[in-house]
Amino acid sequence: MGQISGLGWPVILAFVNLIFSSAIVITAFSLLGYMLTHNLRSNVAQAFSVLLACVLLVYACDIIIPRVEGLQAVVIWLRVQWIGIAIVPAAYFHFSDALLRSTRHFSRRRRVAVVGSYLFSIGLVLLALFTDALVSDGNVIRLPIPKLNEERRRELTRLVRAKAEEGRVAVRNVRRDAIEDLRSFEKEGEITKDDLRRGQEEAQKLTDRYVAEIDEMLRVKEKELLEV
Repeated sequence: MGQISGLGWPVILAFVNLIFSSAIVITAFSLLGYMLTHNLRSNVAQAFSVLLACVLLVYACDIIIPRVEGLQAVVIWLRVQWIGIAIVPAAYFHFSDALLRSTRHFSRRRRVAVVGSYLFSIGLVLLALFTDALVSDGNVIRLPIPKLNEERRRELTRLVRAKAEEGRVAVRNVRRDAIEDLRSFEKEGEITKDDLRRGQEEAQKLTDRYVAEIDEMLRVKEKELLEV
């Protein structure tokens, strides 16, 4: 039921998307070619040509990207696609304004809005081309972390101290279990009393070493948290 003739739905939907994208690209290219060669002096045609060029770019990239090999190449084509995506709203607004002006419906506010929308689109294009704000290769994850206030710093410090104490307890529990095992071995005759004593001393040395490391990590982390 979830497949047709052995093909999964993702394959079918991808093929349908390819058909529609190809139809849009062909239609947009044909209209754009006609506008550029027959009626480019018209303000309406100029605005419509910009809109068609953006649509053509977006859907052409939509066809190309799934067939590109290599992450870097995909990122480049996504950045190119974002040029069309960013400019489409401004181009559509420009086209609407040109149509209204052709019917003698003039508006200074509308013209200012058209210019503003193009400036905003240019900003998005620059972000897409020269930053990772809109297109990223996936190797960097950005998390917005607010600045710590004094109260939050103290809460984190208490939390770190509690975690450090848990670490100390865990180390001491390991020492206790190890010494109990050594005593059992000594009672069963598997080791001598000297072996037991040396084992207890070694367990205590390791315990002191790792507790000292925990204390040092706690000291460094407390210093980081309390620095303003």
